[in-house]
Amino acid sequence: MSEPRLLGTHIPFPSLPNSIKESNCKIVYICRNPFDTFVSAWEFYPKSKLVSLPTLTLEEAFKKYCDGIMGYGPWWSHMLGYWKESIDRPNKILFLKYEDLKEDTEFHVKRIRVLGFSYQ
Repeated sequence: MSEPRLLGTHIPFPSLPNSIKESNCKIVYICRNPFDTFVSAWEFYPKSKLVSLPTLTLEEAFKKYCDGIMGYGPWWSHMLGYWKESIDRPNKILFLKYEDLKEDTEFHVKRIRVLGFSYQ
């Protein structure tokens, strides 16, 4: 495949293969507001025919979300894994909040380019 290549994933940082974590590739993590991710999941899962899920009240679903009993594990751990890595290795991982990206797209696209990405 020609470069640059992009890969989108929901994999938590600790679960990434060492070949990615130890490579020279750059990672951009876009974090959503936890309320938005919960509402999105609340809307998505009942419509998904992939898994038969019990019907939950909003309160039950929110507790399961906060306790990490959902797809991709605890939201907090997922986000913190990338956030901590972005502090330890800022030249490899850029941690962005979706809301900030939406507010000032041009600024953040420039930050992505400074991190080492190029677009064709």
